[in-house]
Amino acid sequence: MATTLWRIGNAPGGDKDTNWLPSPKGGPFRVTFRIYSPAQQLVDEFFAMTLALPSLDPVVS
Repeated sequence: MATTLWRIGNAPGGDKDTNWLPSPKGGPFRVTFRIYSPAQQLVDEFFAMTLALPSLDPVVS
């Protein structure tokens, strides 16, 4: 499963607005992932501090 998130200061327009994360220009930015109803394996990895999330790749429009 993949989702493209648009992290820019102004709305990208069109259907991209649904995945738009407004962010400050040039300032620090943090991404927090929230997992609902995780599988037991994810819960175990989280508490063991071994849960690895995929890297975020910048997309230039």
